[in-house]
Amino acid sequence: MVICVAGPIAAGKNFVCSILEERGFFCLDADQEIHKIIGDKQAEILSRFSQIAASRGINLRAADGSLDRRVLGKLLFKDSALLAEQEKILYPEFVARVQALIDANEKASQAQEGGATGIESKPKTAGGLAINAALLYKTPSLLRQCKKIIYVDAPLLVRAWRIRRRDKLPLLQILRRIKSQKGLFKEYKRFAADYGIEMVVVRNWGRGVCAPISL
Repeated sequence: MVICVAGPIAAGKNFVCSILEERGFFCLDADQEIHKIIGDKQAEILSRFSQIAASRGINLRAADGSLDRRVLGKLLFKDSALLAEQEKILYPEFVARVQALIDANEKASQAQEGGATGIESKPKTAGGLAINAALLYKTPSLLRQCKKIIYVDAPLLVRAWRIRRRDKLPLLQILRRIKSQKGLFKEYKRFAADYGIEMVVVRNWGRGVCAPISL
């Protein structure tokens, strides 16, 4: 079974995934995968964005000549058109990698059900695959394969405090990040309704206090 763990920034998706892992799920962190792809495609990204960054007085290269991801993030966060262009570079590769994982485990599951033996026949996602991604709706071909969407949420003040503690950002920047995800719940609710996917909301208040997760 493939499920999506979605929700806004600092809602507690990682905590929910830790619970799913205890139940046998393999949890794929989309942010980590995207970071790997950025590393693999940094030459293409630098080629596309360096000139426009320079025109705005921004240097995308770190001291060692590699792509400075933090500076890139600041550039793209302020320009939705540029962000969309980066997504065109990254998302096809992300979809391909996740789809390969889904397909490989589906074949392994079928082999196991058919009586095959041996380590190679055992699926890596014995309890299922959970994709931890705030924006999986932007890759609909993947989200459509999910049997369930677990939408994790938390009070705004709790989320702001978590971001402050984790990222050490000023309050204004924290509020901008939160505002940038306005309407996220509606996107998933609409998608779930359109494709008949079960959607459950999990409230994560903090300190390990979390609404029950039913699967």
